[in-house]
Amino acid sequence: MMMLQGHFIKLTFEGFDTFKTLYYSNGTSGSILFDTWFRIKVYTAPFFFMISGVVFVYLLLLKKEETSYVRQRLLKGFKRGALLILIGYLLQVNLRAFLDTFSSTEPWIYAFHILQCIGAGIIALSGLFYLHLKIPQVQLWVFYLIAMFVFLFLYIELNNLTSSALYLSFPQLIQNAIEGPHSVFPIVPWLIFIFFGGFLGTLFKRYNKKIENLGFNIILMVFGLLFHYLCLRSTLAFLDVRILFIHLNPWGVYKFSWLFKCMGLFVFAIGFCNVLLKNKWIRQIPFSYLGKDTLTIYVVHCILLYGSVFGFGIKTFYKNSLSAFESIFYAGLFLVFFMLVIDFKQKGRFKKISKFEFKPTF
Repeated sequence: MMMLQGHFIKLTFEGFDTFKTLYYSNGTSGSILFDTWFRIKVYTAPFFFMISGVVFVYLLLLKKEETSYVRQRLLKGFKRGALLILIGYLLQVNLRAFLDTFSSTEPWIYAFHILQCIGAGIIALSGLFYLHLKIPQVQLWVFYLIAMFVFLFLYIELNNLTSSALYLSFPQLIQNAIEGPHSVFPIVPWLIFIFFGGFLGTLFKRYNKKIENLGFNIILMVFGLLFHYLCLRSTLAFLDVRILFIHLNPWGVYKFSWLFKCMGLFVFAIGFCNVLLKNKWIRQIPFSYLGKDTLTIYVVHCILLYGSVFGFGIKTFYKNSLSAFESIFYAGLFLVFFMLVIDFKQKGRFKKISKFEFKPTF
């Protein structure tokens, strides 16, 4: 839901770039509504990565004692990761200008986007789980925590390099995964969120009996908020005591701190959502089933909104051309459309249509 409305408004709202610039330069755009929405929007992608890690690892551990189940889930993880990477690149094909796809010096077809990054993350989580099975003396959460800190170290080092130093003359397909002309979601730092999600998945499985406990969720919320705001405060301190982050420039310190702020807010959100879901009425809200089919939603929204594959979509006709009211109104309709599609799919109506046989009455 956050992704759908966020992408739609960002793409169609005529004043988005102006408000965004004002927000970053002055700390406010002058609109409380935009500021609130924008603050929520910037956490959408990190949350998406972290929840992917949590769910994948939690399901892996669901029946860890059953060897056949674990092997099946691991194999599914490797296949799922590869499939996401493949779908990600296929969405970057433009049939409308197919002959120009590979002709430019920096073709978009080689961009490393969110599906490629999540796919790589799932493969990495599966690989570390397999390593844990081979070295059972080391707890699984330790592997994920080590991987997270290794990528944090790489993130610090990459921030100290100039852009030209990051270009390693690799093929663009590989270069964009690290730092390139079309590195939309490079593995550093985005895999950090995946590993953190995997780490949380191991903890939630270990304490799964306490997940529905109100006290446990209050602890999660308090810890998450403290972690979030302490990182905000520490950023200001680290800007004055930069020696703690050897050679890290002020902008690098801010970005480094932002990673931990996202993690803290995510832990709070998990606890908050667990408390909300104890309410039967909340569980019946139709938005809840959108999260059960995120891949379908993402693929269809890319085609409709950005014109992926076919080369034309809403972007072609309405990019930065709608007023705030129009953009919000049509974003609502965009959400309703996907709710209806997913509801239609999950009730098996597509299968019924495919099995339908026309029988003339005459």
